[in-house]
Amino acid sequence: MNEVWHQRLTAYHKELLRYAKYIFNDHFIIAVLFLLGGIGYEYAQLLRTPVTRQLQWGALLITVCCVVITTNLGHWMTLMKPADWVFLRPETVRMTWYLQTAWRYNLAVGWGVPLVGGIIVIPLLHHVLAISQGTVLLFVMGLIIMRGVVITAGYCQSMRPDEAGWQKQLIFRGVLPVISGLVMLVSPWLALVVIFAWLVGGSVLAHHQGTVQWQRSITTEQHRMQRLYRIINLFVTVPTVTVRAHRRRWADGMVRLLAGQDAMQGLVARAFVRSGDYLGMFVRLLLVGTVGVLVVHNGWLAVALAVIIDYLIIFQLFPLEHHFDDAIFVRITPSLWTQRKVAVRRVLSRLSWAPVICFTGAVLCGTRSLELAGLSGVLIAVENYLLSAVFQRFRGRRNA
Repeated sequence: MNEVWHQRLTAYHKELLRYAKYIFNDHFIIAVLFLLGGIGYEYAQLLRTPVTRQLQWGALLITVCCVVITTNLGHWMTLMKPADWVFLRPETVRMTWYLQTAWRYNLAVGWGVPLVGGIIVIPLLHHVLAISQGTVLLFVMGLIIMRGVVITAGYCQSMRPDEAGWQKQLIFRGVLPVISGLVMLVSPWLALVVIFAWLVGGSVLAHHQGTVQWQRSITTEQHRMQRLYRIINLFVTVPTVTVRAHRRRWADGMVRLLAGQDAMQGLVARAFVRSGDYLGMFVRLLLVGTVGVLVVHNGWLAVALAVIIDYLIIFQLFPLEHHFDDAIFVRITPSLWTQRKVAVRRVLSRLSWAPVICFTGAVLCGTRSLELAGLSGVLIAVENYLLSAVFQRFRGRRNA
């Protein structure tokens, strides 16, 4: 069974590496670097500000969010497949060894998340909340152990017959980590002993109970892979993820605003709104970019970040031009087929006003400078014009 696990783990890593070269492209890396640079700069400025009661409450809120996120980020991974129910069923006893190997791998990989989160929050705890270095180190150790408790709970769910409902999941993954994290700030040794005993007890219970729950383990792994594929599908098409068009009545006003009076422009507008790729990606990038620009109080850095994220948003919408390449009724209608590039340019021109408004408002709220907000609005508007008009015409002549 160890050989089966290692073979599947190798195939899983190869699959992730194959998609990684499409996800971490040049545009995404540049946007992430600027975003992390802006957040890091603001974090350093926050540590230099005088400590106030409001800042302490904010640091406590950030600590709670760090506890919840680092404890629950990621899911229990078994790499089990639907065919295992048939072909590996006779090896049920040895399958326990397979799950124990998966448990050890999940522990080794999962402990890196709370370690990184704890390192990030250490300066905030030490400077703002005036917590000693020893207590902070115990807090990080508690995060690591709580992560191990959650992973052990996933192992238990693969071995025990009863299934935890959403109420138990909420208490186990939300309430208990928050309480344990707050107790660690007050009495770290006591909380550390309780959490460690919790981990040891869960491990002993998991290794001495029941048999493999095949259907639950397979279903959990399928759901985990589908969530992973949906995230990858935001950057590159994944064959196993099928995106269906949905009727969104609340977006009828958006369709009319983007469509105008042109028939092909109306088709492009409906493709943008009804498709799960374009609209979801546009909204997510717009929200993330707005928040990222809003938290950056350095004027020029905020303007540069707004321009780069706007470029990333508009550039990701260029495949709209080829959305109807396989639609036979569009191809046999000359008036529609010849106007598709013009229709895409018009839709992009109207969509580009959303980043202008959101990013200009974010720069104004973050920097409190009307001049920088106006400059960012002008730069983004000029960039959108060049992207939606000049560059699209160049691509149209090149692809003709």
